[in-house]
Amino acid sequence: MAVLDRIRPWLPVLLAISANSPYWQGTVVTRASAPRPGTGSPAPARPAFGSVESYRTYADALVATGALLDHAMIYFDARLSDRYPTVELRVADVCLNVADTVLIASLARALVETAVTSWRHHAPAPTVPTGLIRMASWRAARSGLDGKLLDPLTSRPHRAAEVVATLLEHVRPALVSAGDLARVTAAWAELRQRGTGAAAQRAWTADHGLAGMVLRAAAATTDWVD
Repeated sequence: MAVLDRIRPWLPVLLAISANSPYWQGTVVTRASAPRPGTGSPAPARPAFGSVESYRTYADALVATGALLDHAMIYFDARLSDRYPTVELRVADVCLNVADTVLIASLARALVETAVTSWRHHAPAPTVPTGLIRMASWRAARSGLDGKLLDPLTSRPHRAAEVVATLLEHVRPALVSAGDLARVTAAWAELRQRGTGAAAQRAWTADHGLAGMVLRAAAATTDWVD
């Protein structure tokens, strides 16, 4: 729970990096990433859960509404696993490029390690209201890396590249410890130049139509398999 409470403000940045869902039922939408039912910040109205008991009570209450079939349908952006002593980060979209998936996995691990270090040094969890995190997620899903994101430290809008730089600085010690700093820095530079999967899909649709975009997206994915 110490990890879950400390990574919440940073999760929208991972969503922006992974943005890859600019379509809904074959139609271009104004969002770069489509939401799923039951998603959102993993805390209720208060800034953080504070304990496993508080988390479990809230999760049980959600299931008791009947809107969710079971605890597996609690698609928080990050949640506690029901089967393992782990934290599950679920905020990211499914990436078009496997390099972006590896980047997000590296950042996710670094966020968790950074949170653990903070907890071990008795630093308090951030007191960012859930409403502000939801606004940050909305902006991240709407524009990906093409617009502004909310800075997790100030909840004020800044250029996406600046906010990602803030994330990289936040987790830098963990990246160094894992030997990931150079690889993550290079992957972010490549993604920044190339753009997200959502940006690529929109460009391909403009050039080749929706069917052509699907073929290009499939080829981009299978190229990594080969």
